[in-house]
Amino acid sequence: IPLLHGSGTEPYNIVEFTRGADAFDYDNNGNITEDRSWKLADIFHSEPALVSTPPDSISATQSKSDAYYRHIKNYQGFKTAQTNRVPIILAGSNAGMLHAFHVETGVEKWSFIPPSMLSKLRNVVSSNANQTNAIYGVDGSPLVKDIYYDGGWKTIAMFGLGKGGNAYSALDITDTENPLHLFSFMNDPVRQKAYYWNADGFKTEHDYSGGSIDSNYDYRKLGEAWSTPRIIRMKIDGNDKWVGIFGAGFNNNVTSAVGSAVFVIDMEDGGKTINVIDVTDNNDPDSSPTTNFVINSVPSALVPIVAEKTTLANYNGAMVYFADYEGKLWKLNLTDEGTLYEMQSLFDAKATKENERKVM
Repeated sequence: IPLLHGSGTEPYNIVEFTRGADAFDYDNNGNITEDRSWKLADIFHSEPALVSTPPDSISATQSKSDAYYRHIKNYQGFKTAQTNRVPIILAGSNAGMLHAFHVETGVEKWSFIPPSMLSKLRNVVSSNANQTNAIYGVDGSPLVKDIYYDGGWKTIAMFGLGKGGNAYSALDITDTENPLHLFSFMNDPVRQKAYYWNADGFKTEHDYSGGSIDSNYDYRKLGEAWSTPRIIRMKIDGNDKWVGIFGAGFNNNVTSAVGSAVFVIDMEDGGKTINVIDVTDNNDPDSSPTTNFVINSVPSALVPIVAEKTTLANYNGAMVYFADYEGKLWKLNLTDEGTLYEMQSLFDAKATKENERKVM
C-alpha cells in the first residue's frame, strides 16, 4: 500500500508515521512528503523465530505422542504442500509491531500491529528532531506451532507484548506472505476490563469490576505478558484439544490482583479461556514470615514434557514445570493420567526482599 504523505488528522498522521512516512517532520527540515530515514525500532527482548518448511516429526508407533497424532492426521501431506513456502523470520519490535523478514534477503514482507497497541503508537512520536520516544511495543517472543483443527493443519504464531503490556495475539501464518489475525486479548486491571478481538478484529469489552466475568474471557489475572507461550495437544473430556499455555506474567511487585496464575486457552476456539490456575503466594497468615515483601507472579515460560521427547512420558498431554517470581518450582498436570490441573510444589527458595531469590 503506497504511503500517502502530507498532513491530515492526528490519527491519520500517526498511522503514516508508523508506516515510515515523515508525517510529523521527524527530521525538522520542513518536508513532510518524504519517508523517514530510519524505520525499524529496537528489537529488545523479542527472540526471533524461523518459519519455513513444517519441521515436526512423524511416527507410526508412538501412540500417545504428537508425532503419532501427526501421522494419523496426514501431517506429511501438509509438509509436502508447504515445502516451497517463503521462509521468514518473525521478531517483535518496540515500534509496536511483529515483523516478518525474508530469510534470504532481509526484506520485510509484512508487519502486524496488535489492536491492543494502537493507543500507544502516538507515544513514539517526539517533538525533537531526528528522535523518537522509546516505548515497549511487541517486546515478547513469538512461538510458532503447527496445529490441526477445523479439518486441516495450520501454522500458528502466538506472542505476548512483554513489557509492552498485558496482551497476547495469535496469527495464522500458514501462508507466510499473507498472515491472518486469529484473536487478541488484553487485560486492563486499572479499569477492571478485559478486551477481546476476534478474527475479524471486532472488539468486545468484559467488565469485572463487580467481581465476575464471562468464563470464556477470564483474562483478569493477566499481567505484563512476559511468558513466552507454549502450544500443546492435551486430552479434555477424552478429546484431543490444542491449547496455549503461559504464565500470567509480571506484576512488577505492585499488585496481587494479576500475575500469580497459569493460563490454559483454547487455540481451536479463538483463544478463549479454558482454565486459569492460581499459583500460591507465600504472603499469607500461615507462612513464616507472614510477609516477604515479594508479590508473586509467573513471568517465566512454562516447560512442557511431552511423550515424543522421553519414553518416561507415557501419557497424552504434558507434564508442565515452571518457576514463579518467589522462587518456587511447580509441577502442573496437563495429562490424561492422575488429576487434571493438579499442582505440586517441588521446591521453595523462600524469596524475600532481602535475599532476592526471584525467578524472572
